[in-house]
Amino acid sequence: MLRRYRFEFILILLILCALVASRFYLS
Repeated sequence: MLRRYRFEFILILLILCALVASRFYLS
């Protein structure tokens, strides 16, 4: 269970980083 939650947490972090990066590139 802990491993699954950790994987989902890393996935969400990657998505957030991608959103911030795309926002910087667009602006």
